[in-house]
Amino acid sequence: MDQVKPRSPQLHGFSLVEMLVVIGIIAVLTTLGVTAFGTITKGSSMTRAGMMVGEQLGLARQEAATSNRDVEVRFYNVVSGPDAGWTAFQVWKVDQTPTGPVTRAHSGVFHLPLGVVIADSALSPLVKNSTRKGADTLGTQANTPYSAFRFRANGTLERQMSGDNYLTIVEKTETTQKPINYFTLQIHPLTGKTTAFRP
Repeated sequence: MDQVKPRSPQLHGFSLVEMLVVIGIIAVLTTLGVTAFGTITKGSSMTRAGMMVGEQLGLARQEAATSNRDVEVRFYNVVSGPDAGWTAFQVWKVDQTPTGPVTRAHSGVFHLPLGVVIADSALSPLVKNSTRKGADTLGTQANTPYSAFRFRANGTLERQMSGDNYLTIVEKTETTQKPINYFTLQIHPLTGKTTAFRP
């Protein structure tokens, strides 16, 4: 009688081709995920920057109306460092003295999140076409240029031209005339109220 030999269990595993296919799929999904995460992060930074500027413009307008004095908003063109460009702003009170108006800081300096700037082009005429220009010491940087505008004591804008009362926040790498993603803030010249526009 023939004896039947028990079969040894076969070990099953993945072939080299199967492993390469799985690694390829993981690489593609990781690439897509990183790209999407970068886009979301940039959009979030732009939203934070727009909300920060809009909030401070609203507070500056409110301060002008409640204290019955002009309030100046200065936008700084930082000349060096990782946040170079129009990336900082500050609110100043304007006191009337016998010798003329004197400004003093009302708030600290606010810096936009890294990677976003206020467009230095026709997209931001409120900053670019300002007649109030000067230079301040900003942190350790002396002679940092600024452009400014004022809210009058009644809460209206100093310049009451309806065509150039807005500024646009864009990605630092996308300062062209038609950015894909942006955050525009428009100030109504008569009421001083700020309206936000996003694509």
